[in-house]
Amino acid sequence: MTKPTTRRALMAGAAATGVLAALPISATAATRHEIEIRDFKFIPATLTVKPGDTIRWRNRDRAPHDATAKDKSWKIKTLRPGKRADITVTAGMTTEYYCSFHPAMKASLTIVS
Repeated sequence: MTKPTTRRALMAGAAATGVLAALPISATAATRHEIEIRDFKFIPATLTVKPGDTIRWRNRDRAPHDATAKDKSWKIKTLRPGKRADITVTAGMTTEYYCSFHPAMKASLTIVS
């Protein structure tokens, strides 16, 4: 009876034959970032992201909030206390945003390639 091939054995064999060198390797894997809404502020107020990343807003405040692009090109749903919402970053998306319920709450994204 033969022993089943393990992933480690497959990888070692592929490396020995040079197959791994031909495989594309992504050096820019997507990241999930979190923005906390607390004390009527977005924390952090500025965040550096790249296209493909996910941003998760989590409302840890006592009031409902949202995040709305300054030009209204994107918006996350209304978050009741304790709720969260995600958005995927796209190239060219508007980087300045605010809470439509509390317009003094402002923050921004820096999008890098």
